[in-house]
Amino acid sequence: MLHLLFKQHLHGLSVLEQLSHLSFQVGTLRCVLDCMFEGNFLKRVHDDAHHDVGDDKHRYQQPPLEGHLKEHSLSLREIEVAELLVKGNRISAIASRLYISENTVRGHAKNIYRKLGVHNRQELIDLGDRLSRA
Repeated sequence: MLHLLFKQHLHGLSVLEQLSHLSFQVGTLRCVLDCMFEGNFLKRVHDDAHHDVGDDKHRYQQPPLEGHLKEHSLSLREIEVAELLVKGNRISAIASRLYISENTVRGHAKNIYRKLGVHNRQELIDLGDRLSRA
């Protein structure tokens, strides 16, 4: 699939135009993969690469916040948004990073607050701080 995506005739284009074209294709591919893996493709690749199933003491330890979010039935996308909110990212930055609209981020934030029983971003950040110290 990758070779078909990148196999295009780029003769006659400047280097900048070629890079722009390839950058767009990589972004498109990431969007497709994120959709296939519910927005969590890169995290799954990272987790798979760092998860050692043969040795319990080297096994991947789930961060306290991530475990707490999963316990409260947050979707994978809501977990991504919550982690970015806890780190202090703004709605616009989260939307840009996750390739979704700002309104979609706001909708996820509303669901996150409801599911976790918090009322605003600061309470979410405080929850993350408490869990990271536990």
